[in-house]
Amino acid sequence: MSDTMELNRVFGLAEEANWGVAQTAPDWYQEVKSQKIKQDGDPLTLDSGMSRAPTTVRPGPYVPKPSNTHVIDLKRIGHYLKGLLGGYKFTAGADNAPNVHEFWGSNNKLLPSFTGWGTFDQFTKVITGILMDSMKIEIKDDYITADTDMAAKKDTMIASVPSLTDINAKMLPGATPLVYYEASLLLDNAIPAGIVSSATVQIKNNIKTDDAIGIGSRFMQAKAQANKRDSTFEIESSMEPATLDLIKAAEYGSKTALEPQMTLYEMPAKLTFDPYGDSQDQMEMTFPSCTIEGEYEAKGADSMNLKCTLKACAKKEVTLNDGTTKILTDIYVKLLNNQPEIKAAV
Repeated sequence: MSDTMELNRVFGLAEEANWGVAQTAPDWYQEVKSQKIKQDGDPLTLDSGMSRAPTTVRPGPYVPKPSNTHVIDLKRIGHYLKGLLGGYKFTAGADNAPNVHEFWGSNNKLLPSFTGWGTFDQFTKVITGILMDSMKIEIKDDYITADTDMAAKKDTMIASVPSLTDINAKMLPGATPLVYYEASLLLDNAIPAGIVSSATVQIKNNIKTDDAIGIGSRFMQAKAQANKRDSTFEIESSMEPATLDLIKAAEYGSKTALEPQMTLYEMPAKLTFDPYGDSQDQMEMTFPSCTIEGEYEAKGADSMNLKCTLKACAKKEVTLNDGTTKILTDIYVKLLNNQPEIKAAV
């Protein structure tokens, strides 16, 4: 028995040309705060007429559900965004300008799929047919993290892990882990009143794998379809006199009203990520039209905070980087970096 066990816990992704057909190597590796692969599907038990406990058990459906928590950077996040949103356009930068990756929430129910590699010190799991089900980006007084939930076709164990040399070769130099002060926010095209202590973006595709499993197989037989997309944006801020405008907009439908109106206030929201010391990498996440809900509480002598939840709607068009193409969507992301087009290897 070996008396050494090296720490080796990374995750890698590569887009697939065909769903469930493994790629040979990841486009990159990333360090993760945590990762797991849950096998979704209970064994099939048969009630017994001669025992109060089950006596017959057979294998049930098998659906790998990978998930991870990682600190976001602007080199790797594009793979997640393409898988989540579906809409994607790449424009190569001219001269020394950065490349432009554009993502938007599309109406295509069949999202891009990926092969994933997750290492667990002693072994590697290769996961094929990965679909991005949801992502939650959290911005607080620390590193900016993303929780990602996925669903996949199958996973295979390799009783070894990539060497440190192989991993370092795909760690993408200059991939700066983002922190909270590298994010800025606009609500209704203005900096919000008060001190924003936290912001959360959550995108859910509500993928139902049950519909992709049928007679003849324990595994998904076709790419599971994305259902209703929920895109929400939540902030918590201190309560200031100017914050009353947000409360009135949320509760009364107008920033000037003092009682409920027959209107519903809608506003755009934008998050910008701009790493210090990096003159090229940048990301803008835009929600063109959102409804708004406000929540607050007076409790003892404690300071009051306002929690605003914005729910994105596909009611307004965005113009892509080419200046002419217009897309009707609930979320649009423009990412600048030096990474190549995100696509499956030939």
